Amino acid sequence: MAKINLLPWRQELRRQQIQDFLFVTLLFAALGAVGAGVFYLALREQIRNQEQRNGILASHVSVLDAKIVEIEQLEEKKSALLARMDAIELLQTNRPSIVKLFDQLQSALPEGASYTSLRQSGTLLTIDGLAESEARVSSFMRGLERSSFFSKPTLKYIRIKDIGGEGESLDLRVNEFSLEVRQVSSTRVEGDS
Repeated sequence: MAKINLLPWRQELRRQQIQDFLFVTLLFAALGAVGAGVFYLALREQIRNQEQRNGILASHVSVLDAKIVEIEQLEEKKSALLARMDAIELLQTNRPSIVKLFDQLQSALPEGASYTSLRQSGTLLTIDGLAESEARVSSFMRGLERSSFFSKPTLKYIRIKDIGGEGESLDLRVNEFSLEVRQVSSTRVEGDS
């Protein structure tokens, strides 16, 4: 006799397949959640380690920034000291030059002439003065030309000036003059001597 299965075997098979599918799905979901959790924890640990490294680097950077500021301050002090040393050295080297300048001016000035002002701008010296005659001014300019300390004396002007005041019986006429002369560099003068 033939066996007939009247049980709903298709439904049972379908239910078993659904259960297997759900099991596999839940298993992969659980594995995915565990994997995501492990990934999250590993990433979180890396972030924490990087933040610690960043903190250490930031503290080192702040120390280096403080050192840089200190170095810049020392460089400024060094520059200021070097500028002072250069100024002192320049004054020391020019000290004999200034004495020589006044000595040469005094020796070039003829009798009957005097200075009223001296101005120096770089190597250009402007001399204002009074002289008894134009010949004294000319003699003064020749004296400057003969000096190894000066070159190119140029007369700016010469004019007659009355000296004497109100109520004074003595009126005196003098020649007021202004001239410019170049100072020769002190190294050339020292080489000439």
